[in-house]
Amino acid sequence: MNERENSQVRNHIHELDDKTSLYILDEGDLHSDYSRLLIQGLGCAAETIWRPLLTQLNLLGESRRHIAFDVRGIGKSSGWPVSIEQMADDAAFILSCLKISSVEVVGHSLGGAISIIMAKKYPNLVRSLVLMDSVPKYSEKTRSGFRWRVKQIRSAGSVSAILDTVMPRSFGNKTQVEHPELISKFRAMLTAQNSDVYSHICDLAATIDVWPSFNSLSLPALVVVGNEDPNTTPKIMKDIANKLDALFVEIPNAGHNPPLEQPILVASALLGQRSNGK
Repeated sequence: MNERENSQVRNHIHELDDKTSLYILDEGDLHSDYSRLLIQGLGCAAETIWRPLLTQLNLLGESRRHIAFDVRGIGKSSGWPVSIEQMADDAAFILSCLKISSVEVVGHSLGGAISIIMAKKYPNLVRSLVLMDSVPKYSEKTRSGFRWRVKQIRSAGSVSAILDTVMPRSFGNKTQVEHPELISKFRAMLTAQNSDVYSHICDLAATIDVWPSFNSLSLPALVVVGNEDPNTTPKIMKDIANKLDALFVEIPNAGHNPPLEQPILVASALLGQRSNGK
């Protein structure tokens, strides 16, 4: 039996209606008391973003059950993503279908906003929160960047139109120099996305503001950031951690995608969160 068979993989497609389905990644111990939900960022597929981290957690002996999913219209899921709130509702629905009563939620990038909404709307479901390179509201510069993405993609009819600009800002210098295969895989993932869906989610990201939900939170939390992230910088994320009274971990040699760039260090941070009773 190989490693992934040992990890009890139960990945599947859940049909919501004749036009909508959600791809659900479900791995680990069904009887674990410490399930973890992973929510990735804008236009990203769960398998691509989380596989390196899941592999490292498995190697480190992590016994939690891990759940992730592709939002509507992205990756292996189908349908139309109406709003960030809908994404949070879909996440809660998935946990209900799997009969999981509470989880630690890890939100990366835009997934952090989804996680914040979830924690506010479903407080009994979210026992702890991890925000990774994620803010409740993007800066005007970042919002302008999302609007630029929308214009470029809709003009060209392809997500590939933005990648030469976006890719260098997504990864740390060491990753770009030493791991071109990782960059290529990430680029292929984005290129494969439906341009209408991706540009629509960019529109959603440009207008998101979950500060009211964030300010009401009171739960154990961890904040993680790549030390070379040019948008959600370590300074910004440290301020977020202080507001949550959360543990703060800065990941070296990583840009905006620590789970891909430094999965061992991110796994260690998550395991440290658990050992601290979070």
